[in-house]
Amino acid sequence: MLNNHNYKRFDNSKLPVPEELVCGATTDKDKYWKWVSYNSKVCVGKIKSDKVSLKYFGYRKSLESFCSSLVYQLCIVENSNCEPCPLKYTCSSYISKKPINTNITFADLFCGCGGLSLGFENVGLIPKVAMDIDPWFLLTYMYNRPKLDIDYLATDISDWIFQKKHIKKWNIDIISGGVPCQSFSTANRQPLKKDSRGYLYKSLLLAAKMIMPKLILIENVSGMLKKYDDIINDLDKLDYKTTYMKLNSSHFGIPQNRRRIFFVALNRKSITKRKQKFKIFHETVKDQENSKSVLLREAISDLPPLVAHRKNYDTSFNNNISGRSLIIHDISNASEYVKKINYNRSLGALFNHKARYNNPRDVEIFGLLKEGDNSLSKSIQNLNPYKNRNNIFIDKYFKLKYDDICKTITAHMRYDCNMYIHPEQARGLTAREAARVQSFPDNYVFLGNFQRTYQQIGNAVPPKLASVLGNAIKEIL
Repeated sequence: MLNNHNYKRFDNSKLPVPEELVCGATTDKDKYWKWVSYNSKVCVGKIKSDKVSLKYFGYRKSLESFCSSLVYQLCIVENSNCEPCPLKYTCSSYISKKPINTNITFADLFCGCGGLSLGFENVGLIPKVAMDIDPWFLLTYMYNRPKLDIDYLATDISDWIFQKKHIKKWNIDIISGGVPCQSFSTANRQPLKKDSRGYLYKSLLLAAKMIMPKLILIENVSGMLKKYDDIINDLDKLDYKTTYMKLNSSHFGIPQNRRRIFFVALNRKSITKRKQKFKIFHETVKDQENSKSVLLREAISDLPPLVAHRKNYDTSFNNNISGRSLIIHDISNASEYVKKINYNRSLGALFNHKARYNNPRDVEIFGLLKEGDNSLSKSIQNLNPYKNRNNIFIDKYFKLKYDDICKTITAHMRYDCNMYIHPEQARGLTAREAARVQSFPDNYVFLGNFQRTYQQIGNAVPPKLASVLGNAIKEIL
């Protein structure tokens, strides 16, 4: 699967490839059906669609079977008739035909699973370089962008900089990077220059110095402001003039309380009237703020109800009780928010909606809690194994409220979802529900086990917010 990408790794080791990807695609092209083919326009392989439906959904007569037959008909018999196809936004044939309305390019140097990049792409910016040290994150990024001309780099950014002989002269307009946030956490009292993790931020600046893009975008937690003077001075030494915005995703139609800092730096040598352009940037972003909040109910209530999985250390399950790696989901009656993040289609592929394992005690606790309850609830004190630490972690358990915005989706979900309990079902949020809250479309596939998928989603920039920033960047470039 990886041979069709410009994949590089400087230590010459191979990128680990999952034996079977979450959607049923695999490196063994003769064994499994591929929803997306990297080598042709064919979405369904030699296996007949009814056998596909039987293997992955357990039955033939179903909406899923209908969809697979429909894709077979549209793609093979009717020679790639893409518009009616419910899988077109995942299809390499369709993606390669999408019109490009700008020539602005970007490099995502801490790309993760691709949230920032997806938002940029949705407004017409062109990805040219994607880098991440975690191969699973990069696999997810790659899998969702078949046949795009991107240089993929699975490496530590400092190793990449050290190997200068490998670096080509890219024509890159934007360097973006969500530098890992530990160095800027409010719990970290070490000066940036004394914090060993600060090298990632410094490496981003070194990469910018080598490429010298027109614009640098740095995203991080609010704690990054405590390093404000250092950051401004560092960018000034590179000959960049800098501004910043502190944004809450909930103000932009995203159903979560997520506050982040975005530093925007313009190259003095290639960008004139910088003060005026910064004003335009701020105004363009502010113009897209929405006073009406999107609630958690609007994001996830249309998804099929599930029961927590009861077998530990089992991630390969596919059933109607605890969920499937892939279903075909009708969103014609879903909220406007769900329709917008899914490009206004009414039927399509929905990946990663699987409820992870919970032990019987936690399932009972989840059921006893009411919406908005946390670890201090009297209803669970006889069961709460963490009650001796209630003065430290009052939200070790927290049941989300349907008619409120969600708490911040974070990478901590990889350990458990006890702080993200579904409002009505005795389980934690699925990876798909977390991705919905982050504004990812349903057909965006997250590869790896539960820990990996939740980590990818929690670390991502919400694509919908990234599109807001991408539009503002287009205005000034």
